[in-house]
Amino acid sequence: MQMPSSAVVTFSDPDEYAAAFRNAKVDITVIGRGQFTAELTSIDLHRLQMQRYHENLPRVVHWAGTSALRSDSWQNMLLKSSTVPRPRAGSSSP
Repeated sequence: MQMPSSAVVTFSDPDEYAAAFRNAKVDITVIGRGQFTAELTSIDLHRLQMQRYHENLPRVVHWAGTSALRSDSWQNMLLKSSTVPRPRAGSSSP
């Protein structure tokens, strides 16, 4: 059995960053101006693998899963955005 592990890697090249995603073919097109930087955190806990992504510029991502996934596995993506309105007590979301 594999030992639990974790790693944090920073990138300045969008193509190198895209190549680091697990079990997926990822194409990234940066649409914002400035120097691209990204951080990828990977955590392996025996049968559970997690990755957290963070980029500093707006981008368009095309994500395609690969056949490298085992038949008894699944992927889940949670998106976090500061531009998404959050419900507040006593109000409703549009």
